[in-house]
Amino acid sequence: MMWLERYKYHREIVKTSFGDSIEFKWKLKSIATGHSAARLAMLPEPLLKSGKYVREARYKRKLAQRNKRLHHALFHKMSQKLWLDRVMPEVSPPVFYYVAGSEVVPLEGGAAASCPQDYLELLKKHGTLFIKPGDQIGGAGAFLLEWREDRLFIDGSESSLPDMKRLTDGVGTGYVISEKIAQGDWSAQFFSETLNTIRITTGTSARGHKVCFIAATFKVGVSETVPTDNFKGGRGGWACGVDLATGELGRLTHYDAAIGARVESDEHPESGVRVSGETIPDWPLVKTTIYRLASLLPHPGIVGWDIALTPDGPMVVELNTAPHIDIHQATTPIADTEEKRAFLREFGVPLD
Repeated sequence: MMWLERYKYHREIVKTSFGDSIEFKWKLKSIATGHSAARLAMLPEPLLKSGKYVREARYKRKLAQRNKRLHHALFHKMSQKLWLDRVMPEVSPPVFYYVAGSEVVPLEGGAAASCPQDYLELLKKHGTLFIKPGDQIGGAGAFLLEWREDRLFIDGSESSLPDMKRLTDGVGTGYVISEKIAQGDWSAQFFSETLNTIRITTGTSARGHKVCFIAATFKVGVSETVPTDNFKGGRGGWACGVDLATGELGRLTHYDAAIGARVESDEHPESGVRVSGETIPDWPLVKTTIYRLASLLPHPGIVGWDIALTPDGPMVVELNTAPHIDIHQATTPIADTEEKRAFLREFGVPLD
C-alpha cells in the first residue's frame, strides 16, 4: 500500500514534467528523482550536483500526511481571515466580503447585510476590489478591479464594463473580496505594479509546538504577473533569498525560456532597481510576528506565510498550508542548520 502511494506521487510529478516545454534532459532526470523537470532546472548548480534537496514527490506525500489537520483548519482564505482576526488582528488582511451563491456577504453585519452581486457598486464604494477564489493557491483566478476618476481598470489596464462583467460572471460561492493592499515605499520601489511580498516558511513541531524558521524569500512581480508577484516555479515573477539572521536580500532568480536555463540578476529586469544587498526594513519585527503566529497554529505543520510590508507594518496576505518549497530551494538554503535538518527529519523529508 505504501509503495502504491509513493508511486502515485512520483507518477504525478513525471506526468507533469513531460507536459512541460523544457529540455528533455530535465524530463529524464525527473523520472530518476521524483522532482519535476521545471523545478530541477531552477535549482542552483551546487545544490543539484550534491543531490541534497527535498524531492518534490516525497515532500508532497508527507505534506498530505503531516499537514492534513492544519490544512483542513486553515486552507480557505475565509478561515485564515477569521483566525487572524482573533489571534492578531493588526496583521489580518482587509477581506470584507465573501460570495455565497448570488449574494455578497459582508464579514461585519451578518447575513442580514448581504446584497445581490453588484460589483460596480462595490467598486465605486471601495475604490479597489481584489477578488480571488478562497480555495486556490498561486494567484489562480485572482483579479484586481480599480475605479479611478470614473474609469475602470482591470489588473492595471483601463478596461470596459463588459470586460468586468465577463470576469465577475465567473465569480461564485467561496470567493473572497478585499481592498487592494497598499504596500510601503520600500517594496514598491522595485516594481510598483504588483504587491511584492516575503514568503516565510515555518515548521511547527509536533514535539512541544516548537517553531523553526525554514527559509525566507522575497518575491517581486513583473508586467506579465500583474497584479500578483507569484513565482510559479520561476516562470512568473522573480525571487531572491533572504538571510534569516539579517534580512539581507540575495540575487534575483528566474527561468529564461529562451535559453532554457536559470538566470540571476542583481537588478529588477524592468525597473532596473538593485535588489541584491538591500535589507528588509524592520526585519526583527517581521520575524517576531511570524514566530508568534506559528506558535499559535491550531495544529503542527509547515506553513508558507506571504507577508506584505505596508506603511502600518507587516500584514499577512495569506497562509499557505500546502506550500511549495521550490521557491526556497531555488533561492536560499533550507537545511543549513541542525535545527532545520531536525525538523525536516521529523516531517519525513531528511536531507542527511
